Parts: sequence; structure tokens; C-alpha cells
Amino acid sequence: MDSLRPLLNEHIESLREQLKEELPLKERINVLNELSRKLRNRDNKLAYQYALEALECAQNTANKKIIAIAKTNVAFGKYYQEAAIEEAFLLCNEAIPVFEALNYYNGLGEAFGIQGVIYWNTGEYEMGFSSLMKALKFSEQADDLNWLSWINYLIGGFYHDLKDYQNSLRYHQRALKLFKKNEDIPGHITTIIGIGDIYKVLGQYDLALAIHQEALVMATQHNLVMMKGQAMHEIGMVYLATEDYEKAIDYLNYGLAFRRKINNQRDEITGLIYLSIAHMELEQLDKAEQMLLQGEQLALLNSAKPKLITIYDTLAKLYKKMKDPWKAIKFYEQHQELKAEVMGEEKSTQLKNVNSINSIEKAQQEAEIHKLKNVELKKAYQKIEQQTQSIIDSIHYAKQIQNSILKPIESIEARFDDSFLFFEPKDIVSGDFYWYAEVDTSLDEAPAKPTIATSLGIKSRQAPKMTKILAAVDCTGHGVPGAFMVMLGNSILNEIIHTQRILQPAEILTQLDKKVINALRQTEDEETNNDGMDLAMVTLDESTGVLTFAGARNPLFMVRNGELSHIKGAIYPIGGTQYHTSKVFVEHEVQTQPGDIYYIFSDGFQDQFGGKKARKYLAKRFRKFIEGIAHLPMPEQKAAIGKELKEWQGYNEQTDDVLVIGIKV
Repeated sequence: MDSLRPLLNEHIESLREQLKEELPLKERINVLNELSRKLRNRDNKLAYQYALEALECAQNTANKKIIAIAKTNVAFGKYYQEAAIEEAFLLCNEAIPVFEALNYYNGLGEAFGIQGVIYWNTGEYEMGFSSLMKALKFSEQADDLNWLSWINYLIGGFYHDLKDYQNSLRYHQRALKLFKKNEDIPGHITTIIGIGDIYKVLGQYDLALAIHQEALVMATQHNLVMMKGQAMHEIGMVYLATEDYEKAIDYLNYGLAFRRKINNQRDEITGLIYLSIAHMELEQLDKAEQMLLQGEQLALLNSAKPKLITIYDTLAKLYKKMKDPWKAIKFYEQHQELKAEVMGEEKSTQLKNVNSINSIEKAQQEAEIHKLKNVELKKAYQKIEQQTQSIIDSIHYAKQIQNSILKPIESIEARFDDSFLFFEPKDIVSGDFYWYAEVDTSLDEAPAKPTIATSLGIKSRQAPKMTKILAAVDCTGHGVPGAFMVMLGNSILNEIIHTQRILQPAEILTQLDKKVINALRQTEDEETNNDGMDLAMVTLDESTGVLTFAGARNPLFMVRNGELSHIKGAIYPIGGTQYHTSKVFVEHEVQTQPGDIYYIFSDGFQDQFGGKKARKYLAKRFRKFIEGIAHLPMPEQKAAIGKELKEWQGYNEQTDDVLVIGIKV
């Protein structure tokens, strides 16, 4: 991949050298149009200049196709450089009939793609999605891999806005595959930034941060200013989500500076919004106000109505904090009016329909439903009730099976001098599970040398050397889907440890990952499932007092002398092939000391919504809480965890299964 930059630059320089020659007019226009396309997302300003020159030259020809291509390139620049929405839209509208008459699918893909972005960013969601799906179809027909990769990326972004993260990740992975195939570095970087943002929204902050830092390194290596600004911004967003506001402000400011440098006003608005939020959290209200008012002016200039909705909502909250009720009411009303215009009943219906625009199957199902008469509906409801009860009965039976697989909590607590195991499933059956085993490692040692006693037929009994293995495992999903993963994970762990007698945590995780991928038939194809599990595992050698840890996305907490430290697990989960890289699970050894307490857990507690602002509990607050209760006896810690969870949750629904294990040595 690193070899691409000089090759691409060489090609661009070659095109520039051609422009210095006396070229025939048509050939000159083609070179200008190609330069305009090659420089997109590398230097949009220069790309726009070449597009304008191409259109000026094309107007002197009678070649409708060349003129339409130039208009499409200018439309891209008009939108991204000048935020001239109407002009960009009209240029695409003028180009589309020409492309249709010529069956020029490449041009249709680009024109509909640009229109789709314009529609979406101005609040016309259904039209936006429809245009993007047309762009996808035409780009596939043209086999235009370059534009097809960007269309997949854009559709992934739209699904992200719709909070359909599964489809968003699917389209981002399709785009990444195409960008890698094309050796398109800007596209590669942009897409992994998008993937990182998905993981941030899903609460996988360490993974999101690692992905964005990878993007920042790539953008810096290839001197891509736009990508560098985007990566900086997204790193700031991860810190904002984890309530590290000082770091958030630093990175968001870096991102904002890069965006201003290239006159990317739409992304500048986004940066100003989130910087204001970080300043509000730190009670720096004047700075927050200044940034929001700047953002408002830019949003009005760019007709960025969805961003303007956010700005008005944030301004209303800001002035409420500043105890300025009249301004708070003013901006709240503006927020409500604009939201009604953009996201009113009609637009809400559009959003709900977006995912089914191209779904013939769903349309057929809806048609069938309309055929049902009242009597048929009544019968259907009765049947549903019967089926529901049958399903509930089956789930309760599944719970009995799950309980028979998992050891009783009390029996595990009894295997340690001082410990607790807190387990609170969200549903009848759980997607979290705990796993425990004791293995006599003396059985694996070489036989002792013969002695006089053994020569006389007296058998000596070797002292057992016990290693305790404990894991807190969080499977994909909860309820019935999670329970299936519990069955699979429990079975594979038994095989690895009891049958294969692998006792090193990192190697256990490596084998578990391979076996889960094999069992679920996962491949690097974007259509595959990415189910799996996160876990933290420790082994305790009682003869040496050495505790060994390895984690798949989940950490180990250690409290020693009243201070909490934590050891991170790998950024990869068990299962799933979406990372397109080999996974490495690292082992950490700790020589335990009397009084040490070690904690492993799932992310259910941290992801619980609640509190006054109905926010996630988050990892930072969870660390402080654990450190605050570590001085208590272990049974009291267990009770305190249950109490804190209940109080934080309040009237909110439990978000996920919750599993927390603590052992004291």
C-alpha cells in the first residue's frame, strides 16, 4: 500500500505534464476531467479548478458526453468546495438526461451519487437514499470500481444515520474491500474512520480509538490533510464519548483547524457543535456559545438543516445552563420548528420507509397483510398468542439447560478464600456466562526419577499442583441468540482446556477464536456473520501465586493497597473476520500479593442507561465505583454492585446482561 503514493503522484504529474503540451481540445478536456477525479478527497480545491477549466473548454465543443462529464465534476466541486447546493443539483440534472440517452452508466452513477448526498444533507432522506441506490445500480453496471467503492461507503454512512449499525458496517466493509482492491488510500482511510465511528457508537471505545489512530498514521504518511483532520476529529469524539473532555477538546480543535485549512465548511460545523458540547461539560459556557453561533452562521450559509437542528437544540440547553430563559425558549422554538419541517411526520415516514425502498419482499408481505379480513386477523392474533406462550415455555426450558451447563455460583465462590460472582441476565436466558475449571498440572509433568522406594514397588504420590481458570464471557447479543453462543463457547472451552489441555490464557483465546470462526463458518466475505464473544480470562497457579491474564476486548482490574490499575485486553473479539488482519492475544503475568483483588467482567454494567441524563454508565465511572468499594468485604461488594446497578438504572429497561467477578488473594 505504501508503494501506491509515488505511483499515484507519478500518474497525476504525468497528466499535468500533458496539459503543458499542445493537445487537441477533446484530449485536453479528457485530461482535465481525469485530473479532477484523481484529486478528489486528496485536494478538492485543485480538483474543482480542473473541473471548471474542463467545463469551460467543453462548452466550445458539440460533444454532449464530454460536457455532461465536466458538469458532473463541477457539481462535485460546487457542493464540496462552495456549498453551492442548487447549482450542483442543477448541473447533475442537466447531465443525467445526456447520460441516459447514451446509456453511459459511469456518468449516471456519479450524477445520482452526488444528488443523493445533496438530498440527504438537506433533509430529503427518501430522495437521498433512492438516488444512492440508483447510483449503486449504475456503478455496478458500469463496473466502475472506483465510484462503486464510494457509493458503498456513502450508503454505509446513511445507514449509520438511521442507527442501523449492522447494515452500516456491512456497506463499510464492502467499500473497504473495493478500496483495497483499487489501492485507493484516501478511500481506505475514510472507510476505516467510518468503521471506527460505528464501534464508538456501539461502545467499543478501545477498538474505535485504535482504528482512528491507524487512520491518522496513514493520513500523515500520505500527507492527506482532509483525512488527517477527519481522523483527529474522530479521536476527539471517542474521548468525548468516554467523558475525557480535555483530550476531546484538544483533538477536536486539531480536526477543526485542518477542516478550516481546506475550507470544508460542512465538517467544520460538525466540529464546532461537538467542541461546544465538550466546553459545556467543563462549564466553559462562553466558549461553547461562541462556537455554536459560528456553527449557526455556517449552517445557514450551507443550508445544512439537520446540523442546524442540533445547533438550535444545543443552544437552548446552553442558555438554560446560563440561566437566560428567553434565549433558551427562543432557540428551543427554532429547534422545534425546524425539526417539524425536516423531521416532521412526513419525513419520519420517509425515514421508516428508507430501508424498504428496494425491498420487493417487504412490499409483498405488506400486500398480503392488507388482504386479511377482520376474522382472519383475529385468528392470526390467537395463533400468535399460542405461539408466543410456546416460545416462552421453550425459553424457560432453555434456561434449565443453561443452568445445568453453568456451575452454581455458590460453588465457584467457595473455590476461593474470598470472592464474589455477580450475575444479572437481562432476559430469561443470558448471553453472558462465567466459566471455571481447576486443572492438576502435576499430571503433565515428566515422571520422577526412580527411587529406592519405587524399586521396592512402593508407589509415591506426587503432590497435586492446581491451576484455577476463570473467565467472564460476553457473547454477541442477549436472550435466545446469546444463549446459543453460550452453549458454543462453553463447549469449545471444555474441549480446549480439558481435552487439549491448553492452559495458557493467550493460547486458549487463540484456539477459541479459530474454533468459533470455523463453527460459525465465518469468512472475510462481507456477507458473513460476525458473531462472537468478548472475554477476560485469568489463571491462578496456587503453587507460585502467579496470576496470568489475557483478554479479548475486556480488561482486568487489579486493586492493590487501595489503588486500582487495569490491564487492557486485545482490541479484537473472539470470532468474526471483519478486521482483515491476524489477531494477537497477549498474556500478562502478575505476581500476586496478599490483599490483592482482581476483577473481570462483561460490559453490561458500563453500557446500562440511567442516571439523571439517561446516559450510559461508562467505563470511567465503573472504574471509580470499583475502586470506591474495593475496601469492603467481598459479599458487601457484591451487594453494592447490585444496589448501584438498580439505582443507576432507575425506570430504564436493563440494557444488557451484567456479569462481574471479583477474587481476593
